[in-house]
Amino acid sequence: MNSVMTDLKETQQRIRRKVRREGDHIILDGHYEIPLQQCRTHKQILAWVEHLLPKMWIDKEHVEYFIYQARKANRLEVGL
Repeated sequence: MNSVMTDLKETQQRIRRKVRREGDHIILDGHYEIPLQQCRTHKQILAWVEHLLPKMWIDKEHVEYFIYQARKANRLEVGL
């Protein structure tokens, strides 16, 4: 396997450890559960992002993939 593919797989595994969807929740770092029912709208997702950002253990990947998982689970589009 070439180094690009190895890097990609490692990145995907790292992200899955940080943020994953399990049942009706998005789970951050294997322990912080966010109910999908509280992420049904863009406004609710933004409220969660504002709640998460002050936490010292949250980084850019957590936020990006939390938003991605919440949007995907609720079929929300980004309208720019």
